[in-house]
Amino acid sequence: MLDQLHLIVESLFGLFSFYNFTLMLTGIAIGFVFGIIPGLSGLVALTLMLPLIYEMDPNSALVFLLSSHAIVTTGGSISAILLGIPGTEPNAATIIDGFPMTQQGRGGRALGAGLMSSLLGGLFGALVLVIFIPVLLPIALAFKSPELFLLIILGLLCIVILSKGHLLKGILSGVLGLIISFVGYQGLTAMHRFTFDSLYLYDGIKLVPLGLGLFAIPVIIDLTAKGTIITDKSKKNTVRQSEVWEGVKDVFRHFWLFIRCSAIGAWMGILPGVGGTVATFIAYGHARATSKNRDNFGNGEVEGVIGPEAANNAKEGGA
Repeated sequence: MLDQLHLIVESLFGLFSFYNFTLMLTGIAIGFVFGIIPGLSGLVALTLMLPLIYEMDPNSALVFLLSSHAIVTTGGSISAILLGIPGTEPNAATIIDGFPMTQQGRGGRALGAGLMSSLLGGLFGALVLVIFIPVLLPIALAFKSPELFLLIILGLLCIVILSKGHLLKGILSGVLGLIISFVGYQGLTAMHRFTFDSLYLYDGIKLVPLGLGLFAIPVIIDLTAKGTIITDKSKKNTVRQSEVWEGVKDVFRHFWLFIRCSAIGAWMGILPGVGGTVATFIAYGHARATSKNRDNFGNGEVEGVIGPEAANNAKEGGA
């Protein structure tokens, strides 16, 4: 344990050297842009950055690549909140309440809450990584098919929580999601399912292109038909700094919710084969189930932004 602590401290001193710190800021800027643009992802960012690291030493290359990847979901929350389009897959849950807040003229508050949750969630995940990796590594490796199956059942049960009052619609949405998940290559059986001899479908239907179709195109058609903008004309359509700070304060007003959702995200990141999208929707379901304002979820509730945004960055340390 002391040897691990010594390595951590040594790595921190190396991180804040001028060269590595500059690389980190550069990686953050690049990853942020990749997150904001819908359809791109952390994997795309890492792939395009690989040619730039050939002449770097391993530590500097790791700093650059991790910085590019870790910030992507934070950037994706901006397009999810302001445009109703998930910048990355884990940002899909943020749309449910973040975009309605923008339509109501409260986009600045949603941005403040989302960015602060992402910042603190990332720090929470890093803390989990440092403290619990000796304890959680054997647990994560012990997860086999039965445990993952039960985790999938837990995710499906969240549909019931999220669909309160509209259970039939929730069940139909869940069935549609399962049907979509059947498309692509199945690793255990080595079968291609519903690919129709299309190479594009071998990897399944990706969430971001699907989200663009489900969220972006209807919004574009609606705005074109109405000849208006995203924000209601009766509402203010500028993001003020005071509103952003109000969103930052919301995170501390619901700090216990932030802690719980960050813990969910970190644990989902630790588990092999789960992913950030599952983490954010489970965190959103938990936020709604434990909120005093649960009936307002889906109509612009700030807790619905804090929960998934805390989870989608806390998962990185666990992962």
